[in-house]
Amino acid sequence: MTFDERYDGYLAQIETALAGYFGEGRRGFGFDGLLRAMDYSLMAGGKRIRPVLVLEFCRVCGGDTRAALPVACAAEMLHTYSLIHDDLPCMDNDDLRRGKPTNHKVFGECTAVLAGDALQAEAFGTILRSGLPPLRRARCAEALADAAGKGGDLYAAVSSARDKNLRLQEELRGELRRVGLPEDWLDAQYLCDKCLDTGYDGDRLCECLLARYREEQRKSLSALCRLGSSTFDEFDLDYYDSEPDPRTGVSPRESMDVVYEYCVRYAEKFGGRHTKNLFMRGGTGLGKTFLAACIARTVSERGFSVVYDTAAGLFSLMEREKFGRADDEEEARGDVERLFACDLLIADDLGTELTTAFTVSALYDIINTRLADGRWTIFTSNLSDEELRARYTPQILSRLEGEYHVLPFYGRDIRLLRRDRE
Repeated sequence: MTFDERYDGYLAQIETALAGYFGEGRRGFGFDGLLRAMDYSLMAGGKRIRPVLVLEFCRVCGGDTRAALPVACAAEMLHTYSLIHDDLPCMDNDDLRRGKPTNHKVFGECTAVLAGDALQAEAFGTILRSGLPPLRRARCAEALADAAGKGGDLYAAVSSARDKNLRLQEELRGELRRVGLPEDWLDAQYLCDKCLDTGYDGDRLCECLLARYREEQRKSLSALCRLGSSTFDEFDLDYYDSEPDPRTGVSPRESMDVVYEYCVRYAEKFGGRHTKNLFMRGGTGLGKTFLAACIARTVSERGFSVVYDTAAGLFSLMEREKFGRADDEEEARGDVERLFACDLLIADDLGTELTTAFTVSALYDIINTRLADGRWTIFTSNLSDEELRARYTPQILSRLEGEYHVLPFYGRDIRLLRRDRE
């Protein structure tokens, strides 16, 4: 590979990394104006000679250029800080920098001074927050401070630092060999080579962290729903009668086979354009909770966010958020926000909650908000048509009947059948 090709590769990495420090995705605070000023000058273009040199010297010395990228960005931050201050009225009083109005012309002199100061501090913070081993972080920060504070012959300083670094590396390898350890024993051993254990691949969450999120969510669901055996493979149709119902001519077993297959396809294809809201209905002990838990487990393992709780538990969370103690307010608000923001909400045993004006209002809020936001919900209930009409308002029933796919469950109470078999 030619140096020009390497240069273009370095440049692409540097531009992507720099854009993630103070861009739109990092804002949302009271000092947005300062962040915009910092980002304005940092992303104003240029050859990026300094960060490119950092990465190239890292390569020449046998280092990992990906791990050195924060140090390269820090060098560019420090350089940008010097440019902002050089352009100030008390210095060179320049109106343009790289063909664009200088920072103080756009944001004012006070903000420009603060933006430069902040970039200088962030340069060292970026190094010290990097994934490099602690000693390397300290030495990089020291080298940058010496170069910025003392100046001097940079070529001689870099050559001296390179020779000293190589000499120290050889001494370190010798000491490790002397005590019987491998030469790379002190090197960082990353679990994920893609993100170097930072959790971010560029400006996005790395797949390793997403996988960890999914696993933690599965554990949380397992604890809540007792999902230890809640898999579709464990669903046993032998608990359902094979004798046809005289009214329909179809046996409960045949009907539940259809329900089971529907639930499996629903979980496997969740998130597609044909995904629907579900209302699982039927008597007690017919498998509604079990199949809802199976859907929760499968959908969660596919990477979607799932909240599973009893209807009474959900209303209790909303009641705590509205009427709870002040010291519990933030946690309660976060719990309720998850109810409305998750990809799939499963409310088990609708109708077992104490029916009050608040729970009816909360149920309508859940149904209506999630329908409007295009997020999916599953309800399970033992209530009959008459009991539903007696408990809930026409507005709620209209949405349950018109916007939810009803899955009727048939058969006899499996808990009683299992007890009799034992």
